[in-house]
Amino acid sequence: MIWNFAMHILIGLLGKEFFTFTPRGIFFCILVVVATQVMDLISIYRENKKKVENAPAKERMAKMKTFKKDFIATLPQLYAKNVGIYTMVILVSAEFARYSNIGV
Repeated sequence: MIWNFAMHILIGLLGKEFFTFTPRGIFFCILVVVATQVMDLISIYRENKKKVENAPAKERMAKMKTFKKDFIATLPQLYAKNVGIYTMVILVSAEFARYSNIGV
């Protein structure tokens, strides 16, 4: 999580000319965040699936069933929340970079 915040702050600092509070800047920002969050959600899915697969054999089938059901419901919500949060992180850090004249 700290890594995600740091990465998106750095993206905002480096792309201060692109990520502005205009429709075009917000669109570019959302495109970047969508790409980064896909990779993050894939790693979250793999980690949680591995935990279920490492469960005892008796519990594995039931846990896998609930895992699939829960992830289908929660993954889109988590994705949308993360896209919103990290879009704002990039836009605010880019605005900070423009205001304080730091970054590239």
